Amino acid sequence: MSSVFRTEEMSVRMSDNITRAQVMANAPGSYLAEFTVGTARTNGCIVCRDPNDASHGLIYDSGKPGERAIPQKAARRIRNATKLIV
Repeated sequence: MSSVFRTEEMSVRMSDNITRAQVMANAPGSYLAEFTVGTARTNGCIVCRDPNDASHGLIYDSGKPGERAIPQKAARRIRNATKLIV
């Protein structure tokens, strides 16, 4: 569902600093989906790495970071490029 991508601040895990197994161990029963930073950026988003946790990132709408949700069209495109892992 594209609605999960329509948020003012999308919390993500950065695969270069955490494994799938670690993500799933920290969030049992959750779904795991995968998309690239490039996909987010191509769809008008900015990606920021958490300075206190290298495996955590935040994605914002580039027009008004943290003030408005990622637009519906961009959320759909990100959803369409996402691979559901679990």
